[in-house]
Amino acid sequence: MLQVVNQVLERKTGKKTYLLVAELDVTESMTKAALTELAAAAEIPLPLIQIATPTEKDRDSEIDWCALADEFEVSCQVASIVELAAGFFPKLTAETCSMQTLTLMSELERIKTQHQDFFILKPTGYHRNGMFSGVNVPSTSQHLDLTLFDSDPSRASSEADKAARALRDRVVSAVAEGCAKGKPFNTRVWWGDQMRQVRCVPLLESAVDDMPALWIAFLSDLGRYAGCLVQAFLNMGE
Repeated sequence: MLQVVNQVLERKTGKKTYLLVAELDVTESMTKAALTELAAAAEIPLPLIQIATPTEKDRDSEIDWCALADEFEVSCQVASIVELAAGFFPKLTAETCSMQTLTLMSELERIKTQHQDFFILKPTGYHRNGMFSGVNVPSTSQHLDLTLFDSDPSRASSEADKAARALRDRVVSAVAEGCAKGKPFNTRVWWGDQMRQVRCVPLLESAVDDMPALWIAFLSDLGRYAGCLVQAFLNMGE
């Protein structure tokens, strides 16, 4: 499991009290990359490398001692091959590694960017249809806060405030439209020059009813505006 950790920033106080940890399973991509590099380092065709799994055998069948001996021999060879190949791994570069490793690194980078920008939403109430009757945005990610307000110093601070409010309001509206079932869902918001993906996930259950007490909205694919969302806000008016 891969853990993606981001700092949570309280909007009113500026305190950094909490960390948000997202866990994702990258076993398949990691295994493919590791086996490919192992095959290349040991100069063994990839199809000859496989993960052994236990097989069901008839309890009354006799033990095949020859086959068992062969399995032990293969196990010893695998250990020595892995030990030999491990010495090559630290020397890998973008030019010498396999395509599977490049794919893995690209996936890890994508996972990081998908979880570094988020708003935490706190509903103040729900309508009968499950949609918000009111909502606060008490926290955001530190990265998104820096992205929103680390703009061109020559611009008035009011522009940064307007951009932050505009983005926040669009995300709140998008989450409110899909929150009725109380389950994770994907939605999109228009920002800059295209639709941006938003992943909405219940973060905390309410002790009073079955509706989530907190939601988190991950903003991904901020594209060329990742460095300055104020510019994206200004471009929307052009």
